[in-house]
Amino acid sequence: MNFEEFKQQLMEDLKEALSRRVGTEVEVEENEVQKLQQESYDGIVVRKENESIGINVDATRLYSDLEQGRAYEDVLHYAVDIAQRGFEDAPKVDISQLMNYEVMKHSLITQLIPVAGNEDMLANIPHKEIEDLALVYRFCVGMDEHGKSTILLKNEMLERYGITAEQLHEDAMISAPQMEAPSMKTLFETTAEIMGEDFFELMGEVEPAMPGVYVCTNESKHHGASVLMYPDFMEEVADKLGGDFYIIPSSIHETLLFPAKDVEDYHYLEAMVREVNETQVLPEERLSDNVYHYDAEAKVFELAGHYEERIAGMERNSEDRGEKTSVLKDLTAKSKEVAEKAPKEHTAPKKSRAEEAL
Repeated sequence: MNFEEFKQQLMEDLKEALSRRVGTEVEVEENEVQKLQQESYDGIVVRKENESIGINVDATRLYSDLEQGRAYEDVLHYAVDIAQRGFEDAPKVDISQLMNYEVMKHSLITQLIPVAGNEDMLANIPHKEIEDLALVYRFCVGMDEHGKSTILLKNEMLERYGITAEQLHEDAMISAPQMEAPSMKTLFETTAEIMGEDFFELMGEVEPAMPGVYVCTNESKHHGASVLMYPDFMEEVADKLGGDFYIIPSSIHETLLFPAKDVEDYHYLEAMVREVNETQVLPEERLSDNVYHYDAEAKVFELAGHYEERIAGMERNSEDRGEKTSVLKDLTAKSKEVAEKAPKEHTAPKKSRAEEAL
C-alpha cells in the first residue's frame, strides 16, 4: 500500500478503535504539520466530538515504521496509544479565554530560534529578527511534570485579535520576564547544580575552571536563550561582567557568556560551538554555529564578525579624519609661510590735485 492508501486506512481504523477506547465519538482529519526547526509532516488530527483541541498523530513516521517491516496492526495500536495519551495529557484550555487577547497577553513567553531552516514557518508567524536569529512568541497554557504546554502565535491569530506584531512584542517583553525570570549562574555553579551536593565534596578546595564564564537561561531552563532579548538584560550582564562580552549559543535553552577581556580570539569560540553542535546538541535544539558580541558602550548586540567589521570601519574613518586634519594643518601652515615671505608692495602716496597741477 502506498502512503495515501495507508493514511486513509489509518484514519478510518483510528477513528473506530479510538472511539471504543475512550468511550466517545472522535473526529479525524488530515493536516500538514509544520514545526519549528523540524521538517513538516503529514499528520492526522484526532479530537473528541464537540471539542476544539485536537491531537496530532504523525502519519509520515508511522508509514516509515510500516515500510521497515512493522505489522499494520502494531502501527494502528501504537497510533491509538499516542492519541489516548494525548487526550489525557492535553491542557484544559478555556476557548473563550484563548479568544480574548487581553486575558491571554499575560501568559506570553518567548522563544529564540535560528532563521536558517525555519524560513517557511517564519513566513506564517509574527517574529522579530536579530542578526541570524528570530524571536517568536507563545502562550503558556499549562504546566505539569512533563513541562510547559504552549501555543505558538501565528499571523492569523493576530488578525483575529486585531493587534500588530509590534504590540505583541511590547506585551511579550512585559509578560515573559514575569512568566520566565532570567537565570545567570557561573559555569561552576551550574555544573554543581546538575551534579548535586556531592559535587562540592568531590571538588573540595579546587579552584573552579573558567570562573568568569556564566550560563544564561530562564527558571525552567526551557527556551531559556530568549532571556537575552528581555529589556535591559544585556545591559545588566555588561555591568556584572565589567563591560563587553561574547555570547556562545549553547542551545535554544541556554547560552554561555564570556567577558570580552578574557577572549583573545573569538574564532576559537566559534570552532568550539560548531564542534559541540555537531556532536552533542540535537538538531532541533541548535540555535546557531556563530558567536555574538555585546558592545556595552554602544549597547549593540551583533555577530562577533559584524562587531569586528564595525570597529575596523570606525578605526579607518578615524584615521581618514586624522589624515585630513593633518593635511589641512599643513596647507594652512604653508599658506601662512608663503604670505610671510612674500615681498611687501609699497604704493606711492597719492598726490593732491594742486600738486598734480604743478
